[in-house]
Amino acid sequence: RLDPGLARLRDRLEARLGAPLLLSGSGSTLVGLYPSLVAAHQAAAGLGQADDSADPPYRTIATVAIGAAAPMEDHG
Repeated sequence: RLDPGLARLRDRLEARLGAPLLLSGSGSTLVGLYPSLVAAHQAAAGLGQADDSADPPYRTIATVAIGAAAPMEDHG
């Protein structure tokens, strides 16, 4: 069962990003997948690095999969 605070946070972040988020692990991590590194960085920048006043608080971390193919070009 998804914690109600995490569900609210997911809904707010999805609305801000305009993209779905996935739940990872036991429920403490929300993950967004993007078609390029540029798009991922733009999304992370739009959220900021942290919001301790949010309910629940969150931290934004951008990562790249090891061995990932070269980022696709943005066409839009």
